[in-house]
Amino acid sequence: MVHRKGFGWLFQFVLASRIQATKPGCKSRASVLEWQLRSDTRYLVRSARGGSDGPSRGSMTKRRRQEARRRVEVGCGRATDVGRAIGRFEERLSVLMVTNGENTEIEYLKGLAGSGLLNRLVRAPKVAFANCAPGALVDWAIRERERNGYDLVFAVTDKDAFETDSALRKAARHQVRLIVSNPCFESWLVFHFENCRSFLSCADEAKRRLRRYVPEYDKTALRFTDFEAGVLEAVQRTRGHGGDLSVNPTSTMWQLIDELREPECAR
Repeated sequence: MVHRKGFGWLFQFVLASRIQATKPGCKSRASVLEWQLRSDTRYLVRSARGGSDGPSRGSMTKRRRQEARRRVEVGCGRATDVGRAIGRFEERLSVLMVTNGENTEIEYLKGLAGSGLLNRLVRAPKVAFANCAPGALVDWAIRERERNGYDLVFAVTDKDAFETDSALRKAARHQVRLIVSNPCFESWLVFHFENCRSFLSCADEAKRRLRRYVPEYDKTALRFTDFEAGVLEAVQRTRGHGGDLSVNPTSTMWQLIDELREPECAR
């Protein structure tokens, strides 16, 4: 059988008109010509559509292999010939959030990580607990950053009676963001509901104020849904303090949320 290439189909057409077909269902010369015409019509249609058995089969396969081997870089797209928009492959940021708060902070950070408040470039952050003072917490975060290569690392702590200045300096040297709430994490939660300016002497006083808005608040069973609607308002209220930890109450949690909503690489 002559391969259908170039004028091969015409040759077959002429040849078929001179012989008696043995194909099933072909009883006469007229039926031979009809069968040949249908066969060649199907071939031409498949070729026009780029079918797998068309004359360009080998070249198409080679081109596709070359396309598959083409190197695709992060942040770059590749043009295609099928009318689709150019795609983009974007690098996502790995994030670690570690805290020395065993209950409240852990549940809040997990809720934040699973909410729709974060930038799409942020991969689901890992939330971890380390039972230690702010200085040791920073050391723990530095080790984890070096071991696992996180893009962003946050260490979240209460100020309470701790001295945090040296921990803040160490964190800055090692690209760790130390996030501090004064006097406690509950003071940050209060800002979700009001721009509190009353001095909060301790965690218990902050909890009493918080229960004005969340009567069933339980430190050991925080529900992020109680606070989600007020996150951005809390950010606005505490950002105005400029990170001054001598203010009471205050928190630098706004820095963590700002960074995760608009990472530096996306600005």
